Amino acid sequence: MVRASCYGVVVDAACGCGYGSHMIAANPDVRHVIGLDLSSEAIEYARRHYETERCGFKSASVADTCQQTIGGGSADVLVSLETIEHLGDPHELAALAWRLRCPHVIVSFPTKKSTHYNPYHLHDLSREQVDGIFGDYIPYRRIDLWGEQDVVWYCLHPRHVIARAG
Repeated sequence: MVRASCYGVVVDAACGCGYGSHMIAANPDVRHVIGLDLSSEAIEYARRHYETERCGFKSASVADTCQQTIGGGSADVLVSLETIEHLGDPHELAALAWRLRCPHVIVSFPTKKSTHYNPYHLHDLSREQVDGIFGDYIPYRRIDLWGEQDVVWYCLHPRHVIARAG
């Protein structure tokens, strides 16, 4: 479902071992996928197993990624699955989308409390809080997975589209 929504240049933030990036790159509408992850070990694995002409990987944090990290251009889609709850500041993900001038963002996150049993989850975020974090974007599709996880598709609010071109 996520792969089918991607096109052009896709940044997969917190790609882990790279399998998801590889799957996204299989979409013929996708020109190139750049998988990013903070773990250099995960990126090395991704490079060995999934790097192709259309799918590359870089070790980088969400906070430090910029247009130079992805080759100096902008991205068409930012994909970040099961990441926002791990970030010290969840707003870093929306800031990344803005820095990369992404008109589309696809985010998934747990909607049930998880910080009490998962020490890597720093936040329990509601749907409303995530929508607020992506305040410059409009949610246009939302899938509730068994009341435990949401996948949300966002598009840049029309008032910002001109800013992207300039």
